[in-house]
Amino acid sequence: MSSSTIVYTGIAGIALYFVSHWWKTRIPRGLKRPPGPPGHFLIGNLLPKSKEWLTFDRWANEYGDLFYLSMPGVSMLFINSYELAEELFDKRGNIYSDRYQSTVLNELYV
Repeated sequence: MSSSTIVYTGIAGIALYFVSHWWKTRIPRGLKRPPGPPGHFLIGNLLPKSKEWLTFDRWANEYGDLFYLSMPGVSMLFINSYELAEELFDKRGNIYSDRYQSTVLNELYV
């Protein structure tokens, strides 16, 4: 195989990876993500390396009690108030808590 074929195959593989990642993480129509700092095209929002608490505090003051960050392969939702956490996890927890049900494991261990 020639070197140009290897290069083109590598570029096509990388492009396919980014398109598939974008396809999996896109938002369905009509839904919006919570506010958050704008991310960069490929790296999203990289977390700060030092004094993270100051950055998170600034973002909490700027974007409110609930803000969203995206990084390559990871999406994070930050909750910054006890009242909101109690509302989401205690009062409406049955909406958000779900586990994958494995049929094989259920048959073996039930």
